[in-house]
Amino acid sequence: MKNYINRMVEKVIDLTKVIRIKKEFKLLLISVFLCLFFLGGVSPLYAGWYTVTADNNTGLAWGDFHFEIIPISGQTGPLYNISNVFFDVVYDPPETDHRPQSSQTLDPDNMWTLSSDSKKIDLNFYAHPFGPGETNGTWTVFINNPDGVIHGVTSYPSVVPEPVSSTLFILGGATLGYRRYMKNKRKS
Repeated sequence: MKNYINRMVEKVIDLTKVIRIKKEFKLLLISVFLCLFFLGGVSPLYAGWYTVTADNNTGLAWGDFHFEIIPISGQTGPLYNISNVFFDVVYDPPETDHRPQSSQTLDPDNMWTLSSDSKKIDLNFYAHPFGPGETNGTWTVFINNPDGVIHGVTSYPSVVPEPVSSTLFILGGATLGYRRYMKNKRKS
């Protein structure tokens, strides 16, 4: 934290050099900045991209990737309160583009699903799954952490349902439904 404050003061000093203000005003400007910083008027923004790179050695194709912000187990207090940590998907080019990114083409109709509290996000790419044996797949999300708290992130893929298994499940259900229908028809 001390290094962060020193860097911020150096930036303010550099700024005063650029705009060429008198020495007395420089000291006043630095004092006002430090007061605002410690009173909460200026807070450091801890935000950035979180990227997972993976190889699929499971033998199953992946269709989506899930991310979740989690608290650190057994830790309490303001330094570990994740209530103000969230996934950010703001898109306001060219200044801000926090949309999730993927090495796989995201599904055009449902690129991602963000939970109501913005603590979970799913990147969907069922139309272009990450197949068995593929390497260096990347999935990237933007995490906003304005209070600078310590938190964890979990990430994991989901497999694409196998077409043959899905078809057999539907056929089996239809067969059972038909047999039940015929049994009820004979009784009446």
